[in-house]
Order: sequence, then structure tokens, then C-alpha cells
Amino acid sequence: MTDPFNLGLPIYEVETVFKGTNLNYNDANHKIFFNAEAFEKTKNPAIKNFLHFLNSQKISDEFTDKISNASEIAKRNVLWRKEYMFLNDILEDLKNLDKTNV
Repeated sequence: MTDPFNLGLPIYEVETVFKGTNLNYNDANHKIFFNAEAFEKTKNPAIKNFLHFLNSQKISDEFTDKISNASEIAKRNVLWRKEYMFLNDILEDLKNLDKTNV
């Protein structure tokens, strides 16, 4: 995972603000971008462990162990993989359709 904004922050939180003001729109839209490579910069141990796991696949607590186990189970689940690939194909078709309708 790479830094989406090249500022070296571990977490970027985005809120909707009216252009040219500091006025928040309060539309309940909240986006969070993670930069797993900067895991050492976060002070929250749980988030630090999670980002470190994303960056290295190294298990460091109960939560990352659960994620790793769930990921392994999902990888071995043939039905889940077929559904994932089917939905991925649909999304790709929609993207391509959108590009042709520009």
C-alpha cells in the first residue's frame, strides 16, 4: 500500500467542505484513507497493529489474527471466489459502459 497523498500520514480523513470556506457540509459523508507504510506514526496501538498487518501481513494482536484467519478461509472458499469474480466482472462491465457513454 502506498501513501495516497504523499504527505507521510498514516490516516487521512476527508469531510465535505464548501469550496472557498471552512464551512462543513455535515452530509454524514466521511472518507478515511489509510497509508499502511506509515504505521509507526500512529499513536493508537490497535490502528498501528492493523496498519502494520496491512503493510507486512505480520500478525501482532488478536484482531489481526482474526483478519488473517478470515482471509485464509475466504481464499479457500470456492463459492465465495466465484461470486467475487462474477461481481468484479459486472463492475468492470459497468465501468466500460460508462466510458463509452461519455
